[in-house]
Amino acid sequence: NILLARGYSVLQAITMAGRQRLRPVMMTTLTTIFGMLPMAMSQSTGSELWSPLSIAIIGGLSISTLVTLVFIPILYSLVAKPRKNAPAPDAVPAAV
Repeated sequence: NILLARGYSVLQAITMAGRQRLRPVMMTTLTTIFGMLPMAMSQSTGSELWSPLSIAIIGGLSISTLVTLVFIPILYSLVAKPRKNAPAPDAVPAAV
């Protein structure tokens, strides 16, 4: 919304926001998934309780990451209406 207020088109704003958020989202997701893998693959005593939990967490994180990075931006691009009378991106001050 800040980028839209600065005069960028909906597609430009979604692309810029996606690039900015990709790295932190992927770092968080991958570290959690890799941290859960030993528990998911464990064959030790008590793993019959913890293994399904870790598999559910890994699956949920994977799906929520796809929703965050793909589904929500697509849905936003379909729902958002282009702004009229918005200033050009060069004419708006950088500090918002």
